Amino acid sequence: MTQEKAFTVDALAERWSCSRDVVYELLRKRELKAFKVGHSWRISPREVDRFENS
Repeated sequence: MTQEKAFTVDALAERWSCSRDVVYELLRKRELKAFKVGHSWRISPREVDRFENS
């Protein structure tokens, strides 16, 4: 079973060529679902696909 790695806020900001603040705003508005690992947010590849294709 292959497990996909979740995106960090920094990795997603780089993928989308935007600032970290944009990603945090999407999280704050709950337009992008994520989970916390310690103090850091992680976004699943499935959620990134869902958001990009919506």
